[in-house]
Amino acid sequence: MTAIFDPYLILQVRRNATREEIKRSYRRLVVRCHPDVCSEPDAADRFRRVVAAYEMIDEEKKSTVRPAHTGRHFQAAAGPRPAPSAQQAQQSARKRFSMKLGRKLDHLSIQELIARFEGSYNRYVRIAAAQALGRRRCLAAVLALSRNVASCTDKEVLLAIIGALGESRIPRAAYTLAPLLGHRDLDVASAAEQAIYALKTEVTVPILERLLRTEPLIIRARMVRTLRRILRFAAA
Repeated sequence: MTAIFDPYLILQVRRNATREEIKRSYRRLVVRCHPDVCSEPDAADRFRRVVAAYEMIDEEKKSTVRPAHTGRHFQAAAGPRPAPSAQQAQQSARKRFSMKLGRKLDHLSIQELIARFEGSYNRYVRIAAAQALGRRRCLAAVLALSRNVASCTDKEVLLAIIGALGESRIPRAAYTLAPLLGHRDLDVASAAEQAIYALKTEVTVPILERLLRTEPLIIRARMVRTLRRILRFAAA
């Protein structure tokens, strides 16, 4: 029999708990259950359940304080508007969601941001969290992004991770980006090229030498061609 997903039980808070109490419990459990800290075999699953529970409760709390009116009387005064297509409506909703979520995530601590990125099942939450991590420009954010590249199966999320690594301005990001220059997906390879271009002032000769020693031969050849064009470290 499948267990009922009770977010309040998972976060260990009362149903009438305040948002501050919920946030404190969430932060405590995220640190305790993170796979890098907890050695138990089900740590990753517990970590994702904690993040999913917090997202569910947070949306529930916000929905209870939203105003009841929808502004339809203003639309009636202005006259009927043409209905947007399904694709336009989806793009508009996604843009509003991304902007609002990005502003919200910028106020989180680096630990909470990493938890949202690694623990959320929502594609757009992960994309927004990856972008916010890139804006932090710190080594902890780069390490969190880098360890999720190999396991990422969502192309949109992967592209967001690559863009965030380029925006981070941290030299360590080059070790993750360079192998992606030979990726079989041209969009991913192109995104990695642009990200390395953004890092061009941070990537030093020792870093390039280490990359060219450790990567397979076919990737090294592609790296040399691309890095010559981007970084101009060799003669034309």
